[in-house]
Amino acid sequence: MFGFPSLAETVRNQSQAPLYPTNKYGQTYGSSSLATSPDTEPDLIRARGEDGTIGYVRSEDLHGEMPKTPEEALELMRKTPSVRIIPLYAVDGRTVIGTFHITNAR
Repeated sequence: MFGFPSLAETVRNQSQAPLYPTNKYGQTYGSSSLATSPDTEPDLIRARGEDGTIGYVRSEDLHGEMPKTPEEALELMRKTPSVRIIPLYAVDGRTVIGTFHITNAR
């Protein structure tokens, strides 16, 4: 009526995965800001490294190990260091161009 999407259109659009470009190795890359859930994030997520270099971190490196039970979650929290350092990659997802630090709130 006023050019606004209906609730059904909004829900449908939010559940669709964004279209990301793909590198020569078949990995998707881009900003995770368009993702509606971790499942719709690209394989390589745009990030700024410790020294200011812009590159990509692997989604699985960023999110780390996922627990299957509450007990596993507590154990994982206990043994996870306060700072994790993961590689920062070029768009090819293979060339390391820096590091990305993840600080865990405790």
